[in-house]
Amino acid sequence: MRAREVWGRAAPPGPQRVVVTDVRTACPADRSRTPWPGEDYDNARLSGQNGSMETRTKRSVAPWLRPLLVTALLGVAGFLLYLGAQSQSEVVEPVRRAGLIRVFPLPDTVALRQDAVGAEIQFEYSGRLTIDRREIPDDQLDRIDVGRNRVSFVPGAGQEIESLDEGRHCATLTYWVTASGEESAGRPFTWCFIAA
Repeated sequence: MRAREVWGRAAPPGPQRVVVTDVRTACPADRSRTPWPGEDYDNARLSGQNGSMETRTKRSVAPWLRPLLVTALLGVAGFLLYLGAQSQSEVVEPVRRAGLIRVFPLPDTVALRQDAVGAEIQFEYSGRLTIDRREIPDDQLDRIDVGRNRVSFVPGAGQEIESLDEGRHCATLTYWVTASGEESAGRPFTWCFIAA
């Protein structure tokens, strides 16, 4: 059956392209199946040996739609990644003790084995640091007295503690009002962290 027979009129010479609008319409003799309604014969060809697999291609209504959707999804994914990173940002919780501003590393966090261990105390206070029940000598403490007092210790060669072992460590800060002397020291503040 030729195109001119299907449509009942003469077809122009050359290759014919016929779009089937009814499934019941017969295929030409050289085709092996009836295309879907609205599908042309060129897209209804069988691929593979002996015509074992059917391939149907759908024409895109708007070719710009797919890149737009991919770009939008990547933008949404990037925004969600940004929000996730911001929600994990370090929020320093204030220590609720008179004279004590903050400690580092933060309680129950992971720190490097060579990180500084210490605290920031208010300007009129002085302090002493103990790590894992080993008192750190005053000459090995780093003290910064600019606006706030910072008392810290960095493990290293020739120090009381050369390196923190992996695992849990506890530090204790004993601090007092400088004008009143060390005898006026209140209850020490102890916190623990994990060295990795």
